Amino acid sequence: MADIVTRKDIIFEQFPWTLQHYEKVVLRLLRDDLLLEGSQKKSFPRYDREIVEKDKENIWNRVPEPCHPRVPTKRLKRKRWQLESVIRFAMSVMKKTKKCSTRKILDLCGGTGQIGLIMASLLPDCEVVICDFNKDSIDIAKKRIHESGMENVTARCCDVRDLKKSESFTLGIALHACGIASDFCMQLCCEANAAFVVCPCCVGKLAAGKSCTRSK
Repeated sequence: MADIVTRKDIIFEQFPWTLQHYEKVVLRLLRDDLLLEGSQKKSFPRYDREIVEKDKENIWNRVPEPCHPRVPTKRLKRKRWQLESVIRFAMSVMKKTKKCSTRKILDLCGGTGQIGLIMASLLPDCEVVICDFNKDSIDIAKKRIHESGMENVTARCCDVRDLKKSESFTLGIALHACGIASDFCMQLCCEANAAFVVCPCCVGKLAAGKSCTRSK
């Protein structure tokens, strides 16, 4: 075991890479795959995170300060990338609903409103509801809503499983809903005939003796 740990430390000393370095390598390998046709190679994105970083920051210039992620400085850049990725998908879905008379977004398992607040700011004509069963998180979300001055977003302390499928909404968003909670979020959206953008937690929490009817 000691030998393995030592080798691992040596590797990381030689390759002190961050997440974007690994992303760059993976995309490069995909594009250079000799088995792929030319058109298939072009389907993989160029690694341009650093190139478009300045443009991406425009999102943060368009939303009030209370909507910005509140994390330690060393995590801020990666947190922004994470939020931007989810928001990009969510915005593409909402663009297709411009003609709908009522547009409503549920930020499911939304915690303190990291996603919901930003969506509410970018889409002032939409109603946004931040849902989470943690009262402390919802209290913080309500405080951030008050600080932002926005009137199209609210926060509700509730369990996703208690939300009724009869509640009409356009889009459900769930970022890092732990374990089985991601399934509950998708199931709710499917039953409500709503679109969803879900990014599960990296490590699922499994509870013995508990079952869930998975979304189909």
